[in-house]
This record gives sequence, structure tokens and C-alpha cells, in this order.
Amino acid sequence: MTEIITNNIALARYDKPTPVQKYAIPVIISGRDVMACAQTGSGKTAAFLVPILNQMYERGPLPTPPAGRGYPSRKKVFPLGLVLAPTRELATQIYDEAKKFAYRSQLRPCVV
Repeated sequence: MTEIITNNIALARYDKPTPVQKYAIPVIISGRDVMACAQTGSGKTAAFLVPILNQMYERGPLPTPPAGRGYPSRKKVFPLGLVLAPTRELATQIYDEAKKFAYRSQLRPCVV
């Protein structure tokens, strides 16, 4: 895990991984798909957000494409990941968790 994600996990006061996190995070980090079914409050959101954000931190920002047709080169902002949620409430909950793990980084979670 990167230093940013490790520090943010500590700041969020996550001391010990839940069972779903313990088994899901290594699978996701290895690049495989995972499907988890667990009770509310079991840490499913963090189980998939932590490895996804960690990969974004490791890879860093994508290179800026060259400017064309005489226009000045401006830094473009674009999504690096997409999380789909079936309800507005769940989308807001995922956004709040993503803010915790993106703290003090260049990544900016948003909810649409």
C-alpha cells in the first residue's frame, strides 16, 4: 500500500480489517474481480475503495496530451475511476468514504 493510503487508513481510525476487507482487498489488488455479500456496516465500501485508490496513487496522473491547432496546453481534469451506485443514499455514502481515503492527495472524489 502507498504511504498516502496507509496514512489515510490510520486517520480514519481503521485499526483492524473486517473479514470482508481481509479477503477482498488482496484479491482486488491482484487485479481479479470479487463479489462480496455481507451485512450493513461490515466494511464493503472500504474493501473495494482502498485497493482502487491505491492503484490510482501508484500509477500517478496520466500524461497531458499535446496541444493542437495553436491552442495553449491546459491541464485537463478527467475521471480516473467510476463507481456506480443504485441509490442516491449509497452514492453519498461511497462519496463520504472516498473523501476519507483521498485526503491529502491529488485525487478529488465527486458524486454526480
